[in-house]
Amino acid sequence: MIEISEKQLPSIIRTFISASNDHDTNRMLTCIGKDAIVVDDSREFRGKAAIQKWSDDEFIGARVNVRATNIHQRLDQYIVSTEVNGDYPAGPYYFDFYFTVQSGQISKLQITESK
Repeated sequence: MIEISEKQLPSIIRTFISASNDHDTNRMLTCIGKDAIVVDDSREFRGKAAIQKWSDDEFIGARVNVRATNIHQRLDQYIVSTEVNGDYPAGPYYFDFYFTVQSGQISKLQITESK
């Protein structure tokens, strides 16, 4: 695993984070592959429709703000440690976003609480 800068992230991940912070669901969804999977809090959301509902209910719909604090690459996976704020009780929260990119789109995003 190697540490990388935000500029070294694939542009599709940078766009996903930017769109999320701009609360732009449509632009965020263009980053996601049609058969993509999001795993958040041990719950799996498969496909764009399910991912959009998750985002509307819990992510962009909660006016999320994601700030990268540390970034690593491990083979084809990018791990973005974040500070997350939004319309959530308390906060900020600290999560690791595990991105997998295939064919220029995000094929999997797993979100876990930072340790």
